[in-house]
Amino acid sequence: MGILYMIKLCLALLCIVNLIACSSHQVIERPYAMIQPESMMQKGLQVYQQDDYLQAHQFFTQALVLYQSIDDEVGQKQAKFNLIKANLAIHRFKQVDTVLNSVEETNNAEWSLLKANVLFAKGQYKQAFQAIASDLLDVKTQVLITSKQRNQLFIQTKFALFADAKESSVFYQRLKQEQPVFTIAQQALFKRLDAHYHRQQGQPEQALELMSMALTLYKSQANRRAIANCLEELATLYQLQHQPNKAKSLLKRAFIIRKWLKDDYKMAALQLKLKALQD
Repeated sequence: MGILYMIKLCLALLCIVNLIACSSHQVIERPYAMIQPESMMQKGLQVYQQDDYLQAHQFFTQALVLYQSIDDEVGQKQAKFNLIKANLAIHRFKQVDTVLNSVEETNNAEWSLLKANVLFAKGQYKQAFQAIASDLLDVKTQVLITSKQRNQLFIQTKFALFADAKESSVFYQRLKQEQPVFTIAQQALFKRLDAHYHRQQGQPEQALELMSMALTLYKSQANRRAIANCLEELATLYQLQHQPNKAKSLLKRAFIIRKWLKDDYKMAALQLKLKALQD
């Protein structure tokens, strides 16, 4: 009787164990309505990395509509953030402003930087620098900086230099100390900023050399937007050196890239610059 009882008890325990195991391996299927907008976001991010910003805009717009259809406010905000970035990449300021004005509570660091980048892209350099003023890294007291802080230092140095702010020299000198740990992309950006710094210091020949080095580095990364920026800034430097033919050649090369990117705003600006050089 005792043996039979023990067998039954063991069988019962095995059944309980199997039930627990089965329940723990159950796959909870997420609704398709949740998966669909996430898929659109991933597709948008993929084509964004491929510099197809108009296609990215379409995917992010679809994602936004789908998030709205299930009242996912977090998803909507992220879709709008990506929409702004995609349109900003090709200077579609009307679309950028429309989306930006529809977003509530954008006071966190990520959104503040995005709004500052919008101002910078519009050429409003002083306003862009003021927009990040509350988040500036204190370079005088900061002895060692983290990777995240280094990125912040790049941003504030860039904004300060273009705004011709009095702090730009201090930021630049501190950033210069970080050169040994720069990635290739950071080396390229530093050379570009270095060129602007030397131009402001009245050293145009060094500025030309540094900007050419930045261009070479950006080419090694196939960074289309950065290449176009460098070409345009090199053209400006050659114009200051009274070499219009070299400037014209560089602007034509930049125009080809902007056309590939479908950046109508920059294409129109470049056509005006080329026309001015021909007159």
